[in-house]
Formats: sequence, structure tokens, C-alpha cells
Amino acid sequence: MPHRQNAERRQRRRDRSQEPQRDSRPPSRPLREHVITVLVAVVVAAVVSAASNAYFLRHYQSRIHHAAAGETVRIDDLVASNRMLALPMANMPRRDWSVQPAWNLRGLSREATEALLTETIDVPWERTALVQATVCDADGCTLRPPVALVEALSASSRSRLYNRLAEDDDNPQIYDCFHRPASMGPFSSIPGIPEAVRPLVDALTWSQNGVPSFSDLAAVCSHLPTTEARQDLMRALLARRTTDVAVRTDSRASIDRIVAGFVPAQQAGVRQRLDAARASGQRTVGIETFMPEWARMRVGTFPPPSSLHDNCFSTSMRFSDPSQALIGDSDGLSGLLYQRYREVHDDARFGDVLALRDARGRILHAANWLVGGYVFTKNGDGPVPPWRVVAVDEVLADYPATAVVETWRRR
Repeated sequence: MPHRQNAERRQRRRDRSQEPQRDSRPPSRPLREHVITVLVAVVVAAVVSAASNAYFLRHYQSRIHHAAAGETVRIDDLVASNRMLALPMANMPRRDWSVQPAWNLRGLSREATEALLTETIDVPWERTALVQATVCDADGCTLRPPVALVEALSASSRSRLYNRLAEDDDNPQIYDCFHRPASMGPFSSIPGIPEAVRPLVDALTWSQNGVPSFSDLAAVCSHLPTTEARQDLMRALLARRTTDVAVRTDSRASIDRIVAGFVPAQQAGVRQRLDAARASGQRTVGIETFMPEWARMRVGTFPPPSSLHDNCFSTSMRFSDPSQALIGDSDGLSGLLYQRYREVHDDARFGDVLALRDARGRILHAANWLVGGYVFTKNGDGPVPPWRVVAVDEVLADYPATAVVETWRRR
């Protein structure tokens, strides 16, 4: 979940979500009636999966362009294994997941909102129902769709409308949204998701810039009868994988390539460690060995439950400066990058900051480059997202609005 949410926004969303909603459709259909929808969704998912894979093959290098240009580490220079990080119950957000949040179109008049719905919703009765669920004032319009309507939206309408709603940080298509690369399989394949709602989760999946996305938590939770079942769903969705990466020392060529991935001032020390490991018969060295202590101690862990504001911006700076204070927004990070770092346009080196910007120039996310396409990252703020090592394409999938990736190096 994104990091640019403060306490006031969360409280405002909770206040809005508790306001009464008008049901503009008949009562929700039984879950078994989603079978046909799911069959269609399987076909759609296959198409989306193929399109998504093609998307990453086509755009992977251009989206990280110079961030990885010149990277010479080969896949056989590394040994990598994934493990899942289960969210501690103490870190679980305390909210009623079955309450349908409002959708906000700030700054739009009723006429503009109806025009947007005409543009995005291709089923007439769905469009009429959404218009009836719209309330407008001087600040813009708010849609309060009942869960039955949310479930009924066609796949094409859902993707078109949700992509527009995702332009506003104050919508669940941002703050409640999960992204999953098609190569990892559908959302229903995530271990721990209750069997009864797996088809519905896939039926509600939509596409954001080619990345399968899911954000309709209330629609799914309304089919789970107990708080425990809803918590099981959320723990499954909020679990994150980290990758244990080690560099091989059994080849001089591998050592040379790994050493080249560090800035010149660090290369002699890195080579000395790898040569010593090789001489002692140690075939691999964990990548965390080369991380500064602050990052090394946090890989694969969650912040304490009371830590409400730890985010990716602060994490990317604390990698090299543990004393860095909290950085609250994109402007704050941009200022520090220009003051203390320089943008580079050659190969990324160990510890460099990758800044993911959207088309408007806002920094959506920041992470630290390691080696071989892996980064140190915390994807979101607060106690829910852990500190992890993951492949950079997985980070890009979590931020599908990324338009450009910049590489910044400490001066």
C-alpha cells in the first residue's frame, strides 16, 4: 500500500466510509452465481497475464533504463531463494474490512462526473446506478457504491474506472490496492486466502498499466462471516516475500563482476571479503554482509506496531545515513537527493537510490540498488510493510504508475 497517507486522511476516509449508502441494485447475488463470471475471468486473466508479461519484456529495460545499464552481474553469479514474511497480528490495521469505502472525484462537477462515467462504464444500468450513488458538493463528487454494484461491474468497466480513480491518493484504488505480477499467478493462488472467496478475488481483479491489481476488499470481506476469516484474508494479502541473495565465490570471473557493482571506494574491501571467503572454502556470501548495519539488521523484519510513519523515502536515505529523520513526502525526498546525491546515468552501484516518478514528476517510491537486479525496499509506510530484498521488476509491479526511474548516488 502506498506511503503517502497521513493520519488525517485515514480518519477522513473512515468518517466517509461510515456514512449511509444508498443501495441502487437488488441484493447481492449468492457467491455461487459468480461461477460464470469466474469462467470469463479465467479467460481475461490469461489475456491479462500474457499482456502483462509482454509488457514487462517490452518495457523492463526502458523503465529502469540507466538504473541497470551496464550491470554485468549474471544470474549464475547469484544464489537466490524466496521466503514469505507473515504480518504479525500486532501490526494488523484495526478496521472493519467489510465497510465499502467511498470513491472520490475531487474537483469534478456532477456534469464532469457523469461524463467520466459515460466514458468509462460500458453497461448502461451500471452507469445509471453509479450516477445515483454520486453525491456532489463544492469540493467535488463522491461515489458511494453498494457492495452489490461493486461486484457487478464488468471487467472492462472496472479497469477503466479504477485507473481514473487511482489518480487520487485518497481512493481505495490506491490505499487499499494490491498489485501482483502475472508471472506470480492470480491473486487466488496466494496461500491463506479462504477457499470460498478465491473465485471472487479473481473476478474483481483489474489491470493497471498491464499489472493485475485488486482493491475491492469490502466486496470480498462481505462474503466472509467472521472477523477471523477476514483477518485470514488480510494476512494472506499482506504477507510479503523477501529474497535471500548470496553471491558466488567459486569463480574469479563472478567475483570480478560482483566487485564491479560497487563504487570504486568500496571495491577493494568487497574483493578482500570475497577472496577470503573463497580461500576458506566458503562457496557463497550473503548479500546482506555488504549492507550497512542499519539495513542489515532490518532485512526480513517488520517495524514495531507503534511505528506509524516509517516509509520508503526515509528507508532509502537511512541505508547510508541511519540518523536521517522522517521524510514525509515526495518534495522532501527530492530536496535531499539534490542536496546530498547526484543523479547518474551509467550503471547503478550498490546502495544507489532508485527514485520512481510518475508522469507528473512525483516520487512514488524509493529503494536502494544492490546487485543483479535486486533492491532493498520498504513498499509503503507504517508497521504493515516489512523491509525486504526483492527483484526490481517486483517493485515496478507494485508501482504501475511509474513513468521514469532515476538513479542517485551519494556525493
